[in-house]
Amino acid sequence: MSSQASLFEQLNQLPPIPKVVRDLIAAFEAPEVDIDRVSKLVSVDPLLSTRLLRMANSAFYRRSGSVNRVQDAVIFLGMNTVRNLVLASGMSTSVRFPANFPSRPFWRYCLHTAVASRYLARNSRLDPEVAFTIGLIRAVGEPLIYGALGDEAGAVDAMAPFYDRGRAAFEHQRFGLSFIELGAELANRWHFPEAMTAALRQSQAPQESDSSFRMAGVVQLGAWAAGDLESGDTAAPEPATVRLMQRLGLPLEVLVDMPPLAQLSEGLESLVAA
Repeated sequence: MSSQASLFEQLNQLPPIPKVVRDLIAAFEAPEVDIDRVSKLVSVDPLLSTRLLRMANSAFYRRSGSVNRVQDAVIFLGMNTVRNLVLASGMSTSVRFPANFPSRPFWRYCLHTAVASRYLARNSRLDPEVAFTIGLIRAVGEPLIYGALGDEAGAVDAMAPFYDRGRAAFEHQRFGLSFIELGAELANRWHFPEAMTAALRQSQAPQESDSSFRMAGVVQLGAWAAGDLESGDTAAPEPATVRLMQRLGLPLEVLVDMPPLAQLSEGLESLVAA
């Protein structure tokens, strides 16, 4: 079996989208979203409700008092944020990590990608919560590749660790499919919004001709920032970063002045922990 066939076989063996997530997606797509119904659906899932409350009470939102009820958290965060959390949580909990996969640094990298993407989206007049969600799930195909290909995937680590900005290109060249393309296929199968799936797929190599270019570019910048932090390379922005900033029409100062990713993610670590 070819590497690409093995990857799609791994994708086919994933569990179906959880019923509560499927029901919530349907609720969000209704002409008028029913807050009570959304709150009740979230409440029946302990992990989802816990993550929602943790997000509402995180340092990121700097709320003066605590939020103790799911319905209050839904109202406080807003439907866009809740919807994106549901999608990201559903996908992340469906993925199983091989024993040799570095899950803790991987989720740290994903969270840092998410918060960097959200920060840059806000400075680009794009939806910051959509950018956060795409950033959070952008690398979710990586453990699937490890699970399907084992030693073959491990061999790529010698050339480019999972957080390296060249990782996707190495995988595509070697396996015919990258972790980004695999994650986008999973998002498509789970019926994520088309624009979100397109931006996720395009974040491997954003093209101006594509309608999702700006969102994809912001998420790619977020992933690069997170990867640079993992590698310890936090010096001056690389030429590729500068060029992408120029293509997006963003002043370099936006990136240079971005707060530390650990600060941006403060209180949100539980979103990627069971």
